[in-house]
Amino acid sequence: EVVEAEDGEVAIKKLRAESFDLLITDYNMPGADGLEVLDEASSLYPKMPVIFMSAVLAPEVQHKVEGLANHIMEKPFSIAELAGVVARLLG
Repeated sequence: EVVEAEDGEVAIKKLRAESFDLLITDYNMPGADGLEVLDEASSLYPKMPVIFMSAVLAPEVQHKVEGLANHIMEKPFSIAELAGVVARLLG
């Protein structure tokens, strides 16, 4: 089952309301950005795998993300590439 959130604030609310097997988040989102979502997810579910995606990451953001996310995907990427990462993380 895939659960979507239209922005970072909604994503955080959903993370607080239920648990998930995997988080895929973008850095650039309205409301709370992906780093805020990642921080919350890491606090709530430290063992949950996370895929963090972005077109461009500042070095200081990338450094922070590398410590929390299991995989960073630089846009653009293919659905096949994403599916492979998901399979590896959930396998």
